[in-house]
Amino acid sequence: MQSPSPNQSRTSRTSGDAGVSIGRWWVLFAAILGVPGLAATTSAVEISLRDTSTIICSPGRLGPNGLPVPYVNRTRVGEQWLVEAAGQLAWDPDGDTTVNPWFSLFIPLKDIAGFMIFSRPVEEFRTSERMRDFRNAHRQSGITPGDLYFLTMIQILDARKMPLDLAFHLTLKTTTGKGLADARHINAPAYYFDLTAGKSWVAGRATIGVSALVSFIAWQAKVDAQDDAMGYGVAASVKAGKWIVASEIAGYAGWIENGDRPLIARVRVDRALGRIFGVYTREEAGIIDQPLLRCEVGMTVDVSALWRALSPIPR
Repeated sequence: MQSPSPNQSRTSRTSGDAGVSIGRWWVLFAAILGVPGLAATTSAVEISLRDTSTIICSPGRLGPNGLPVPYVNRTRVGEQWLVEAAGQLAWDPDGDTTVNPWFSLFIPLKDIAGFMIFSRPVEEFRTSERMRDFRNAHRQSGITPGDLYFLTMIQILDARKMPLDLAFHLTLKTTTGKGLADARHINAPAYYFDLTAGKSWVAGRATIGVSALVSFIAWQAKVDAQDDAMGYGVAASVKAGKWIVASEIAGYAGWIENGDRPLIARVRVDRALGRIFGVYTREEAGIIDQPLLRCEVGMTVDVSALWRALSPIPR
């Protein structure tokens, strides 16, 4: 079968195979415990010898976790050691269903800098034959290891002393993500850095916040080629009592124009369960180059508050 052109629009494909379903939901929960890691690694090594010269390393030609649009980051370091753990389900109407866990850990340093580690450590995917051919992928289903990211945040301006918050973020993507032959991850490093500005106001019993970012993103597209992109994003949030509702729209524009200009809209709702624990859901819809729908349900843990609660020393 003749493969589609690299510049073919994602929306030009029909969704006749849209009813692709995932068969083993247990993977989502077992993955959080690391159970499928060995199987995923073995599978990745097994397919690593396959020809990958026809794989296009752009967000429009990879799985949903290959080169995702970065989230709009926080603008203030704060004092919370915060852990997030969640399960994610991504569905592309053109024929890709992906299930994976998500986790992150944020560590503040003296309210002037912060460090974060986050990852989708493993994923199970199932695609239609049409999607496999569009991506020039080898397999239609399988389990692959995911990428691990490291982020460093530096507080430049603090709105408590200045007109607004301004933060610099540097994010490095490792090469833990495999499955290049299946068009899942690029198996190569990437990095991006951004400046994010934000401001918040108190309105009655609610707090309203807005933020915006500009960024530069670079990744290894081929052995001898790099794709660069300018990123952007705007976000707004409302906090009232135990609830926080936030929305954002973000994307980036690469120079190759081979599906490297994704645009994503997201909505997140958080509910605090006391001072330590919380639950949240996040919905994501792709607009350009990644027409996916992603649903995420997870929990948050304020490690700082937990430590204070467990500490025998009064504070």
